[in-house]
Amino acid sequence: MARSDGCYLIGINSGATIGVDMEMAKRKPGKPMALARRYFSQQEIAALSTFKEGKLQRAFMHTWACKEAIVKASGKGIANQLCRFSVDVNPDNPPSVLEMQDDDPEAWTLAFAEPAPGAIAAIAVRRNAVRLKGFSLSK
Repeated sequence: MARSDGCYLIGINSGATIGVDMEMAKRKPGKPMALARRYFSQQEIAALSTFKEGKLQRAFMHTWACKEAIVKASGKGIANQLCRFSVDVNPDNPPSVLEMQDDDPEAWTLAFAEPAPGAIAAIAVRRNAVRLKGFSLSK
């Protein structure tokens, strides 16, 4: 489950491990490179450092959402885990896990969704494919 700005995202799956995260695109991390250097892998830090400020904010939020979805699915939490694997930081590419220290990156599938206007949602499943089916419980 993920919650951001009054919106909730709940992932339900049978037969696979799933994790979800949702961030609002308008959220601006104050110092994205400082946060990346503190929490992300060296590969992600290097890739994020190539983006200009406008795209850096977007790339950071997508990267954070993917990483948080994976650690939620793994059940290990974010403490000392975010740097143990790398995801593709480019938000224009399909989301993917590039490497993992303690697992097979090819066992994981990432997907993006926009469950609400301006929301960035990442879904991580430890399985070869993800089929998304969404619905809204709005008033």
